[in-house]
Amino acid sequence: QLVRNAYSQRLGVAESTTSRAGLWASTNASASNHLNHGDEFGCPSDHNQNSPSTDYDTNSYRTGRNSTLRNLHSIRNKSNRNVSCNDRGLSTQPLQSNESDADKSQLLEENSLQEIIRTRRSIATFISHHEQGKETLEHIKLSTIRACECAMSAPNHKRTEPLKFKRMIAPSDSTRKLAEIAFEVANETKGVEVARAKRLKWLNIPAFLVVLVKGPIQHVHCDEGVDMFKPFPVIMPRTERQLEDYASSCAAVQNSMLSLHSEGIGSKWATGPIIRTPAFRHLVGVEDDEIVTALLMVGVPSKIPKEPRRRYKLNEILEDI
Repeated sequence: QLVRNAYSQRLGVAESTTSRAGLWASTNASASNHLNHGDEFGCPSDHNQNSPSTDYDTNSYRTGRNSTLRNLHSIRNKSNRNVSCNDRGLSTQPLQSNESDADKSQLLEENSLQEIIRTRRSIATFISHHEQGKETLEHIKLSTIRACECAMSAPNHKRTEPLKFKRMIAPSDSTRKLAEIAFEVANETKGVEVARAKRLKWLNIPAFLVVLVKGPIQHVHCDEGVDMFKPFPVIMPRTERQLEDYASSCAAVQNSMLSLHSEGIGSKWATGPIIRTPAFRHLVGVEDDEIVTALLMVGVPSKIPKEPRRRYKLNEILEDI
């Protein structure tokens, strides 16, 4: 929320914390109507070139989170899963550190940005879209839009704005094809049983976000005779600009995951061989001069991992010089 507010202030539509309760009482109607009259990411089709810096009605588009956040816990109860009220990542448990209780209460208030960052987890399993109602799926869809908005506010040297997002909402031809790609890649290295389990798992994921960034040229051909499921070698940024743009895209991925987490939506940052296959690049529409930074799996968590045990303590990695 703090990330979104900071960005909205730049657009001149900052939300007052004193009026936040009133915002939560709004409905999804405005946001849904906005989506129905624009493209798939909520941008109006009759874009005016002389409009302000934002190319859509940000106030109208933001109202999508108002009632969905307010009703999130009741939505989850409908799935008949044991998901606690702290699954939004807004736990009030204090950090284990040498700070005094007064410092902790000041720095780690409920819903604080630090608390959202600290409690985010990579989610491995999601409640299937088959087990959720339309309201939950609509919340997931709108939350991915707001996640992309937050991603756009990531640091970006020279303001090259190198990012591009591709979204897949299940069930769709795109998500089914993606699950088949996952099957084929796993079948080559891990066998058919593992591949079948992976295909089923991916078919049940409610949504995917693909984050692309400008990078070195990669000529990936999909001609006849080409093995569409054989991953090509990893190609990293080669110039200073490409490295800076790639770093910006990684910050954007983190922003988007934190935005999703703040709305009770889990995510997992996937890389690996699947995103390096010609089949995946063809499905997503990746250009020759683009790198796939992340394939984000998105949905309501069915299980939230506990805080991992850290290998190093803070005083082992932080040094005053």
